[in-house]
Amino acid sequence: MTKAIVMTPEQCRAARAILKWSTEILSKKAGISSRTIYLFESTSEGARGFRDATLSILLETFRQAGVTFDCDDNSISVRLTTAPASKDPERSVSAGWSAAAVVGSAA
Repeated sequence: MTKAIVMTPEQCRAARAILKWSTEILSKKAGISSRTIYLFESTSEGARGFRDATLSILLETFRQAGVTFDCDDNSISVRLTTAPASKDPERSVSAGWSAAAVVGSAA
């Protein structure tokens, strides 16, 4: 079973901050409207109401830039790896990476 990757609105904002990306930059890189990103980041429910495909695209865009997300019972985290996926063939899209966005909390 593939481990589901959770991205909360807070993690999305944190990932953009780590990368020093505006919503417009993320929008261009992901091919998703900046309005959609704004709506996702400003909702308290996070993924609820957003298509899994949209969230997967956001996750993949961040992953390609070297951002990783983690969530457990005690914390959520956003980290920047030293080598973005674009420079690491093991982490490239063609290596079979897949993500599942999870709706709701990580409980």
